[in-house]
This record gives sequence, structure tokens and C-alpha cells, in this order.
Amino acid sequence: MLATAVNNRKTNLVKLLLEKGADPNARATTSLMPRSVLADAVMMGQTDVAKELVRAGANPNVCSNEDAGGKCASDGLPVIFLAPMDPELFRMMVAKGANPNAEDMHGQTALGYALSYRTHHEYGPREICQAGTTNCKVIKEQFDITAAVRLLLDAGANPNKKSGGKLPLTMADDSDHEAIMLLLDKGAYMEILSAEGEQIGPISQAATSHRYFLASELLRRTKGKLRSDEKWALYAGATEGKRDLVEALVQHGIDPDERGPLGETALHYAAINGNSAMVKRLLALGANPNAQTDAMPQVVALSSEALAILLALTKASEAQMKAYEAQMRIKQKKYAAAGLSPPLGIWGGKTTPLMLAVASGDVEVARALLDGGAKISTKSQQGLSALDIANRQGNHEMERLLTGRYKVE
Repeated sequence: MLATAVNNRKTNLVKLLLEKGADPNARATTSLMPRSVLADAVMMGQTDVAKELVRAGANPNVCSNEDAGGKCASDGLPVIFLAPMDPELFRMMVAKGANPNAEDMHGQTALGYALSYRTHHEYGPREICQAGTTNCKVIKEQFDITAAVRLLLDAGANPNKKSGGKLPLTMADDSDHEAIMLLLDKGAYMEILSAEGEQIGPISQAATSHRYFLASELLRRTKGKLRSDEKWALYAGATEGKRDLVEALVQHGIDPDERGPLGETALHYAAINGNSAMVKRLLALGANPNAQTDAMPQVVALSSEALAILLALTKASEAQMKAYEAQMRIKQKKYAAAGLSPPLGIWGGKTTPLMLAVASGDVEVARALLDGGAKISTKSQQGLSALDIANRQGNHEMERLLTGRYKVE
């Protein structure tokens, strides 16, 4: 009878039955899934009914789907995961022994579930309309992610316990500013990644995954100089035009000319991505406009077309090219781990930012680099200057710009 009352959402009847001695841990016989009446109530969003069951002594460590032994099934969800939708219910369950660090069968935690909620559910205010009519109303999402994170952390959830193999801080959506700050306040951290000996710091991981609020917040809380493994954040900021981030990184000790695995600098990234404003800012911060990427063995491209071009340009033997290719594969793993692509064209080694701007046909970036002191006469490893590249491409506007500056140079 209790199970039927819970299923029919009869709060007063549930309360009366419990007062008469009904077992608050009874099975939900009317549910399609084997579970307790408390799990049934929580999964249906009947928090008032759930509170009556908890008050009566229901076990709070139950799942939405349980096996014959009463343990979480493979598709079961500990009900503590959903309890934060009602703060009072959540606190009651924790006070009765609910585990804020509970896991499902896949290693997902309550904190991880809260942080990834928007990934698995429609989130935020949404309009519900009566079928076949224009009679609509806007309903607000019940599950408040920030409130859930705060409740869990206050209840003792471990901010660094992995959920499904991921640290909580890596799971937080970058738009959930308060949740990110709550995690950081409780000591949440990100591990340093390593790929082929190249380390990628937490700020860089955040920036290269376009999580710029997290990157900025991590940077704001950093004391002293940053390690060079945060150079990837500089490259990401230069690529995306994140001026504040780039300036803060330089202020924290990152060299604006810090070299990547292929010898590139932030200016190369800004130039090839056509960001003239970032080019100007990097130059103002002291970036070298004439920085060149490494020599050919470290910058050879891997496609068969690029290999053929480079073979023709350099007269390198096929055996040498294969050796270069093997080196590049190792370096590519570093870029893949960082989430970036190397800023290179088919022009090979010893490439300057100006060469990349010219190859991209970006007059504004080329002008900014020239104003900042970029040299037109510098040659790539293939013996090509920026003007040679413009000539080969038949870009007359670029040729006029470079020719006019070349006379001055």
C-alpha cells in the first residue's frame, strides 16, 4: 500500500501509513525498476514524499535501479545524485548517513554528475506548450548546478575524487563560474599532462580547451612565476585573441618568445590565424617579429603531398625524409595532447610570422608585423623570403606592400 501511495504522489497518505508503522524501506512494487520507495519518490521528483520517508528512517544510500541484492545495478543511479534539487532533502539525507562521495557502477560520483548535468539533460529555462495550442509557459530547471556543487562540497564531497576517470575541475562547464570558484576554494586541482616528454600545465589545458574563465581564474590564483609548461596557454590566447589572458601570462613570467616543439612562438600563432590586434599586442609585449621556426628536420609535414614538395625543394633523400617524418610524429603527439595545431604552412623550416601572414594573404597582419620591425629579406630554409612567397602566389597587393617596405629596409 505504501508503494502505491508513493507512486500516486499522495504525501499525506504516505505520512499516515508511516505513522501506522509502514516500512520506509519497502520496495517500490509499482515501479518498472527494482528499487526502494525512497528511490521511486526521488526519481519522480516527489521531494515532499521523499522527506517523509527519510524522516521515518529510510536508507538514504539507495539507487534508482538495484539488483537482487539491493545494490546499484549497472544502469542504477545513487539517489544522492539527484537529491540536491531540493536542498532540504539533500541535507536530511546526509544527516541520515547518505554518502556525498557515492559512486555508481561506472565510477561516476555525485559531484561529477552535478558538474556534467547540462551535458546529459536539457538545462535552463524552457517553454512547455499544451499540445496543438499556443498555450505555453516557461518552466525553470529544477537542478541548480551551482547550488548542487555547493551542497555536495559542504557535505564533504571530495573536490579531487575522479568521476568516471575525470577530475571534477576538468568537468565543470566554463559558463558555471560560481561552481568553478567553489571547487577551487575547496582545493580542486588539475593534473599536469605529459606527452613525449612535453608537459602541459593546468592553465594551458583550460585555455587550449577554450575554457578561458577557468584559465583566467587559475592564473589569478597563481603566486609567483609560471612554469614554462604553461606556454601552451600563451599560444591558445594568441590564436583566439584573448588579450587579457596573454598579458597576464607574460606578467606572470611567460616569455612572449617561448618556443614550442617546432620552434614556433605566440606570434606565429597570431599571424597564421589572422589576428592583427593580437600581433600588435604581442609586439608591444616584446615579441620578436623575426623569430624563425626550427630547421627542416623538425618541421616537415606528414602528408604525401607535402613530402613531395619538400623533397623537391630540399633535395633531401627519401631515407632522410622518413627519419624526419618519424620525428614529426613524436612532436605531433605533443600538439594533440595540448589540443593545438602547429602554425605551419608548406614553406618548411626557418619560417617567420611575416612569411605565414603573406602565405595566408593577410595584408593587415603583414602590415602590423612590418610596423613592428619584421624583416622582408629574411629567408626560409628553402631560400624563400616573404616577397618570394607573395610573388609565387601572385598576390599583387601584398607585393606592393612588401616592395614599398623593402626599399626602406
